Amino acid sequence: MRHIRASLIGAVLAMSVWVTPAMAADGTISGTITEAGGTPVANVHVLVFTAQDTLAADPQADSSGHYSIGLGAGTYRVLFSPSWLTGLSQEYYDDQVTFDAATPVTVTSGHDTTAVDAVLSPGASIAGTVTSGGAPVADAVVNLFRDGLLTLSATTGSDGTYTIGGLTAGAYRLGFEPTGNALGEYYAGAANLADATPISLIAAEQRTGVDVVLPQGGEITGTVRNAAGAAIPGAHLWVGTGSNVLVREAATTAAGTFVAPGLRTGSYWLEAEAAGVGARIEGVPVTAGQITSGVVITLATSQPPPVAAPARPKLSLLGGRTVTVTGRHAPAITLACAPTIRCAGKATLRAASAARPHHARKTVVLGSSPISIAAGGRRTIKIDLSRAGRRLLGSSHRTWRATLVVAGTAGATIARWTVRLRT
Repeated sequence: MRHIRASLIGAVLAMSVWVTPAMAADGTISGTITEAGGTPVANVHVLVFTAQDTLAADPQADSSGHYSIGLGAGTYRVLFSPSWLTGLSQEYYDDQVTFDAATPVTVTSGHDTTAVDAVLSPGASIAGTVTSGGAPVADAVVNLFRDGLLTLSATTGSDGTYTIGGLTAGAYRLGFEPTGNALGEYYAGAANLADATPISLIAAEQRTGVDVVLPQGGEITGTVRNAAGAAIPGAHLWVGTGSNVLVREAATTAAGTFVAPGLRTGSYWLEAEAAGVGARIEGVPVTAGQITSGVVITLATSQPPPVAAPARPKLSLLGGRTVTVTGRHAPAITLACAPTIRCAGKATLRAASAARPHHARKTVVLGSSPISIAAGGRRTIKIDLSRAGRRLLGSSHRTWRATLVVAGTAGATIARWTVRLRT
């Protein structure tokens, strides 16, 4: 059974009209969205762009496929963007694929422009299976890129299969972010996006068999002990490379053991912490496909941490890196503070993308929230989306990858994660 999860298609907005502050609602554009045969398509995002390529309004159609948008007098282009789970392709009015080819819609003061309708057609799709080490890879993230921009993400099911639908004709590239001990790569076997093999689709093509066999990574296994040699359960472990590049996090079992999988060939540092005492070892070698075992990290739990190395706040992001956006809030961001020192400061969510497809990217602050978490505690925070954030999430991109940054009270960054936003 496939289990597919969309990333962000757009912020879930009510059917109220939203217009830019410089624009009074002088008239309206309205219409109905159906698929072939006349069946209404519910909850389609209707994105209206000005002649200057800026987003002017972004409501959703209702359950009967109808929408109505209040706008200032002017000329606009309208994009109809259904959920890719419907298998229908997005299009501009009137039955066009690109912004430049879209039929302009004119709004006149005091008048209603009606029958700006759309009949959506089935889109193309890409499907395949992700395996590694002879077994399916469940819950791997499959990222779809077009023109160098991330446009959609899906996850594999328990059998490793995935399907991404609702696509327009064009050339796409795929990137795979697996779970477990598999190593990520781009299709087919590329180390970076530029070298990925393009997948060219014609309109409504259902491409199957886009399978990948991901290489197995290396593992580090070992034990965290105290000065007397006793195993320490529940110790937190960080694994990284280079000066300070974190690549994995883990925790010790009840027996004090740990496993850090999915590592590429190289040299790693490991840092463990428990009860406010930490230790770090360097130069642990890893070879992809092999296990580096017997690593022991000893914590001097009978002694306090050295005065010369003051405790620093450390945060972990719990509950996965997919953030659900609902209305004005991005809820369910749960942070855990390591038991060394109180974690206080501000969490900020940022995204980088264009106002519409194929435009240059820019960074937008989606929102922020103060945090204050006791040492060893955890807290779920809600980030209020800024006006710029709500506007950006309503654009024609269907998927968003954002950065969650936590800055301490002194302004220095104490944590940073890449997260996915979805409705």
